[in-house]
Amino acid sequence: MLAVEFWLHAMRDERARLLMAEQYERARTVSGELIASIYGKAGQQPPFAPHDLAIVIEALSVGLAFQAALDPEHVRMSLQAEVLTRLLGLPTPGMAARPTEPAAS
Repeated sequence: MLAVEFWLHAMRDERARLLMAEQYERARTVSGELIASIYGKAGQQPPFAPHDLAIVIEALSVGLAFQAALDPEHVRMSLQAEVLTRLLGLPTPGMAARPTEPAAS
């Protein structure tokens, strides 16, 4: 919850916002490089630019963390990995990505 408090502070304080944004951009850069490497090792092209995928993954992570903290009975943290793997066709170590199957109704 401290992260949420600092996030709110950063939204009101320009210096804190810039510092926090810089930190997030460094993390997204590292994540984007890792994503590019994973797809490269699988011999595949990512469906979006690796940096953009890093942004989406980060946003999904934050949103799910907030929801799981609020309602852990109904929101499991494993949902993030399940959704990302399926929607983005992310390759897993040692395996090529499988075609996406339609969701069950």
